[in-house]
Amino acid sequence: MVILAIFAVFASIGFGRSLVALLWMSTILSAVIGAVRREPPFDTVLNHWDETAAYAALCALVSGLSQTVPSVYPRDLATLCGSYEIAALSPSNSYPGGKILAA
Repeated sequence: MVILAIFAVFASIGFGRSLVALLWMSTILSAVIGAVRREPPFDTVLNHWDETAAYAALCALVSGLSQTVPSVYPRDLATLCGSYEIAALSPSNSYPGGKILAA
């Protein structure tokens, strides 16, 4: 789980979305390994099917939390505060550099 979180921190699509994608891939991988090894799903010992259920639950939890928490970027904060900002360097292609933006 720590390794998944470390990879999610350095992802370019954002922590929440990348963690959901990594948890989803871990869920699929655990299910495939459990099916290949022909492990019984409801055994008395922990196996890959239990790991699949845990990853699926974490994936649903993180997915739900990342959809309910709004993301506010510095550009949006200036609009919310009613202030002006000058885009000297354009971090994205949303507005050209050097243009004064009014709220």
